Amino acid sequence: MNRPRTSFFWKLFSGYTALICLTAMLVGWMAHVRINHDSTEEIRSSLYRQAEFLSDLSIGALNGEDRQEFQAELVELGGKTGVRSTVIATNGTVIADSDEDPQAMDDHSRRPEVIAARDEGRGSEVRFSRTLDKNMMYCALPVFHEDNLRGYVRVSLPLTVVENRLAVLKSDIVTGMLIALVIGLLLAWLFARRVTQPLVDMTSAAELIASGGYGKTVHVATHDEMRTLADALNEMSESLAARIEEITRDHNQLEAMLGSMTEGVIAADSEERIVHINAVAQRLSSAEGDVSDMRTWEVLRIPALTEAIKQAIQKGERVEDEIEITQPEGDLFFDVDVAPWHDGSGTIVGAVAALHDVTRLRELERVRRDFVANASHELKSPITAIRGIAETMLNDPAMDEEHRERFVTSVLEESMRMSALVGDLLQISRLEQGRAQTKLEQLDLRKVAVDAVAAANDKARAGGIELSLDQGGEALPVMASAGDLQSALGNLIDNALKFTDTGGSVKVLLERRAGRAALEVRDTGAGIPREHLGRVFERFYRVDTARSRELGGTGLGLSIVKNVMQSHGGEVRVESTLGEGSLFTILLPLTGDPDSWTNDRDA
Repeated sequence: MNRPRTSFFWKLFSGYTALICLTAMLVGWMAHVRINHDSTEEIRSSLYRQAEFLSDLSIGALNGEDRQEFQAELVELGGKTGVRSTVIATNGTVIADSDEDPQAMDDHSRRPEVIAARDEGRGSEVRFSRTLDKNMMYCALPVFHEDNLRGYVRVSLPLTVVENRLAVLKSDIVTGMLIALVIGLLLAWLFARRVTQPLVDMTSAAELIASGGYGKTVHVATHDEMRTLADALNEMSESLAARIEEITRDHNQLEAMLGSMTEGVIAADSEERIVHINAVAQRLSSAEGDVSDMRTWEVLRIPALTEAIKQAIQKGERVEDEIEITQPEGDLFFDVDVAPWHDGSGTIVGAVAALHDVTRLRELERVRRDFVANASHELKSPITAIRGIAETMLNDPAMDEEHRERFVTSVLEESMRMSALVGDLLQISRLEQGRAQTKLEQLDLRKVAVDAVAAANDKARAGGIELSLDQGGEALPVMASAGDLQSALGNLIDNALKFTDTGGSVKVLLERRAGRAALEVRDTGAGIPREHLGRVFERFYRVDTARSRELGGTGLGLSIVKNVMQSHGGEVRVESTLGEGSLFTILLPLTGDPDSWTNDRDA
């Protein structure tokens, strides 16, 4: 029975002891604060009164009157009152000072008390003076003359009076507090230890939670407020763990969505600093590393885009535009959609820009326009010729047989040219739409090449051009349409012969290359300028228009080659040096075991 009573006694006694210590500390602190406050306010009021007096005296000096005389008066006044006085112009220049040479003093326009005087009509500040090595109180007032601001006056005084009074009081307070604290600590340490142990455990758990460890729980044996606090901490830990997991999952999901988008996405805050930029937009900006928190104009270097983001932030309106970006490899076109970004209260906190690459679309539009124009022009020429010949023959019934035969021959040639043009257009259309009528079969590319070279031999001999074929040493089995493949090879060889002068050569080479069948057509012709290489496979595109029409070309041969290769899963490449010739290469995927396939064919 005695032990519980003794324990209760010590708890109660230690509680009283702690209460006495706290009371002594509180009284001492309140007395310290009160004396400090009253003394400080008394000094401040006195300084403001002196500042008002000084403002009347300083009007002349601020208006440009004899400042040296005023400086001397101010020094004399400071010696009598012990108060430092300073007169400051509106631009911060010190006009006069009772303690220092005004010309050696720096700009005072950014002093806190001067700023407060300018904005609020009066200002005061307490701070440590390195020059005097003591705490000083500064008070400043604006000086007006005829309702115009002329400058500021500032007076200051060391706070030694307050500090001396507080020093004595502190000594008495500290002595009493130390006696009370020693007694209180000796009596309360056992009780404090028991009370603080759960707090230590909860502090450790809170620190662990702050560092990201949400699994720790706190166990308290008592059933008091400590137990309630521990249970609340455990619930908070579980709730935070669930929230962090949800936020992490949503963040990863958003990152994955933005990273997989083909459009560029840029998010900027209200100061135009980048908050997020996905990989597509970063490649477009050619920026490397982490660009977060950088200005949009520092990273993007695309004036139209940065201006659109700026307008969306400032005006709070959606901005849509199309921008063109010039790059060495070709111009890029983007549809830009910038929307303002609002927080929960509806305030604009930034903008989000989406960039959709429409370069391919613009290129297709250009190709379509060129195709319509070129097709119309190519068809118009033979039709106009046929019409002119027909009208001539109708208007001249007595035309002799020789002229009539020549005109009929011209009509036949123009109609054949128009028929070849229409045939090539139909073939391209069929290839592009995937409606090839010929079933794919397994072919040896060497056999197709032999036939194509054989078909072009007569034309090569007529032009005085050496045409050769190197078949390589092994079969090149491919899945292809014989007719389409023959057409593609024929167009390549025919194109090489057309642009090779007499005495030149055209060489056809077949070989295996990186698991694919490769066929090269190399000529010693005029070559193709570098700026035309990217467009030679477009329909009706001619490097030398006059020569192409003179040689009878439709302008569709290389376009047919490209479409045939695409429909067969292959590709066509071109290399050329102006004045030295060109090299066209087609690559097709190989199929099957070439040895067994060759044996089956031979059988």
